[in-house]
Amino acid sequence: MSNMIAKDLKHNIDAALHMLAHTIQKFTEEQWIKGLSFFQVPAKVAYHTVECLDFYFKENDEEFVWGSHFQGGWWEKSDEELPTQAQILEWLDELAARIDAIFADMSDADLLIEDEKKYRHGYARIGHYIYAVRHTMHHNGGLVQ
Repeated sequence: MSNMIAKDLKHNIDAALHMLAHTIQKFTEEQWIKGLSFFQVPAKVAYHTVECLDFYFKENDEEFVWGSHFQGGWWEKSDEELPTQAQILEWLDELAARIDAIFADMSDADLLIEDEKKYRHGYARIGHYIYAVRHTMHHNGGLVQ
């Protein structure tokens, strides 16, 4: 069974995660928790982006609880309570390992599986994963200084 499309998609997911990690590392500690508005705080944007990736790549997303990774959502925490860059990067590494496992035996046919309930960002798994990349790049762009 072919997996050329799965390999290309995985390559682009890896590149998006690498780009996000690189962007996160560029902030000073002071810049990390200061922003132009309530949401435009780099720590909040990064938290939101990585949490969404966690959700998008959960095989059983019905058990997902928003804000549970750091005992509260980005929207609930004061700037000083937000996770550090190192904590966000560690979470991103954990997600990269999970994504590696998901794609380990992924075929192109697997990407075309349709499940309206599960893949709410596309008609099939491929659309859901493409949305995950697009959403990540959208917020990465907002983080770039």
